[in-house]
Amino acid sequence: MDSSESKQSAVRAIVELANLWSLPPGRRVGGRTATARKLYELLEQAFRDSDAAIALKRAKAFPDDIEKLILLMRHIEKRIETDSKFADDLLKLVPSEQPVIDFSHTRYYFEGRAMQLCPREQAPKRIPPRKKAANKGKKGWAGPPAVPSPPTARKGLEYPVWFGTNRKPVDTADPSKGFADEREPDNRVSHGQCIVHIPKTHRFGSIGSSLLTRFLTWTDDRLVLRSVKCMAEADFWQGVQNELAAHDSDERQALVYLHGFNVSFEEAAIRAAQIGCDLKNTGPTAFFSWPSRAQPMDYFCDEASIEVSEQAIGDFLTHFVTHTGIQRVHLIAHSMGNRGLLRAMQRISSSVTAGGDPVRFGQIFLAAPDVDATLFHNLAKIYPQFSQRTTLYASPSDHAVAVSELLHGAPRAGFVPPITVVDGIDTVVVPQLDLLSLGHGYYAKAAGILHDMYDLIRNNQPPQKRQRLYPQSSPNGKQYWEYLK
Repeated sequence: MDSSESKQSAVRAIVELANLWSLPPGRRVGGRTATARKLYELLEQAFRDSDAAIALKRAKAFPDDIEKLILLMRHIEKRIETDSKFADDLLKLVPSEQPVIDFSHTRYYFEGRAMQLCPREQAPKRIPPRKKAANKGKKGWAGPPAVPSPPTARKGLEYPVWFGTNRKPVDTADPSKGFADEREPDNRVSHGQCIVHIPKTHRFGSIGSSLLTRFLTWTDDRLVLRSVKCMAEADFWQGVQNELAAHDSDERQALVYLHGFNVSFEEAAIRAAQIGCDLKNTGPTAFFSWPSRAQPMDYFCDEASIEVSEQAIGDFLTHFVTHTGIQRVHLIAHSMGNRGLLRAMQRISSSVTAGGDPVRFGQIFLAAPDVDATLFHNLAKIYPQFSQRTTLYASPSDHAVAVSELLHGAPRAGFVPPITVVDGIDTVVVPQLDLLSLGHGYYAKAAGILHDMYDLIRNNQPPQKRQRLYPQSSPNGKQYWEYLK
C-alpha cells in the first residue's frame, strides 16, 4: 500500500471513530455503529502496550479535539505501512467514501495534516470514491470537494489587517517596529496595515498551539505578525476602498475588532486576522488597538486607557462607515473593549443628533463585556438604533469577568448570574464550553460561537432560527437564549 493509500485509510478510520464517539446514536452517520466498534477493537488489539494505545485512549476521551484525532491518525498510518495484515483487516472495515466527520453543525474534511471546515448546509454528503488522478497512471484520492473553506487549510496565507491605534510607536523614526503599550500623549491615532501569516496548519478558532502540542505533532500552527506599515490617513482610507472594490457588490462588508484588557498590539493584530479568516470575511478586516498595558496586574491602568480612548474609537468607527461607503461594517468588541465601544456609540449618537453624517453598522457582537451590568442596562439601549442586530455573549465560566465582578463589587454584563437582558439585544448564554482551556477568549475559539457569528453576518437571522440556541426565561420574565453544544 503506497503512502497516499495508507493516509486515506487512516483518515477513514478516524472518521468512523469520531462519528462513534462524538454523536448520539440517532445522529451517527450512516448507522455504522457496529462497524466503528469493531474498528476500535481492532485498533485496541493492534496498539496494545504501545504509545499508540495512549493516543487511542486520549482521542476517545476527547473526540472533538482535532489534534488528538490527527495524532491517532498518524499512528494508524504508520502501522498500515509496516503491518500488511493490519492493513488488510482495516480495509475490510472502513468504507471507501469521502471522509466526513459530522459534528451536527459543521463537517470537517481531512486534507494532509490539517482539516478544512465549511458550514454543514454547504457540505456535500460524499464525493466519488477513488479515481485515477489527472495525468497520472496510478491511483490516488480525488481530494476534498470544491466547497468554501479557509484557504489556510491548504496553504499558508498572508492575511492583511487594517488598523487604527492611539498607542505610541516603539520607534517614532521607524513605525514598522510596531507599537508600544503606552498611549500617545496627544491621543493621536496612527493608521496602517498589518500582514499576518496564517500557516497551512491553522486550526479553526486557534491562533496557535502550545509548545508541547507543537512538539508532539511536529507542526507549527502559530499565526505570526509579519509586518506593520503606517500610512497617512487619506492613503489608509483609499487602501480600504481599494480592497473593498476587489469584491463583488453583494460581498462588500467589513469587520472591525476591538480588543479587551491585557492585549498587546501584536496580539490584537493576530486575533483580528484569525477571526476575519475563520469567519471568511468578504471584505476588509480591521482592528482598533487602544493602549492596553498587556499585563494582568495593570488592570486599573487599562481602565484609565480605555476611557481616554473613547473618542478615538468613536472617530475610527464612524470614519469606517462614512469614508469608505461600506454598507455593512460589523463590530466585535471583547471584554473591556466594550466600555470603549459603549461610550463611543454615545458620542456617535450625539454627533448624528447634532446633524452629523448618518452612521449605520451591520452586526454588533458584544463578547464577554467587562461592563457594569446596571450601566449596561442604562446605555446599551442605543445599540439597536445603529445596528442590524446586536448580540451579547455571556458565560458563567468566564473567570476573568468573574474576577472583575469581585474587584468592582457589582455584577458585570458578561458574567452570569445574574443574566443581563436589554430590549433589542439578543443575550446568548454560553455554558460549559471547556472554558478551562478556552477561558476569557471563548468567543473567538469555540467553533459554535464563531458559527453563530458567521450565520448572523450572512443571514441576520433571529435567535429562534439559528442552530443550537434554545429560549430561556430570566427571573424577571425576559427571554434570553442558551447555547447548547
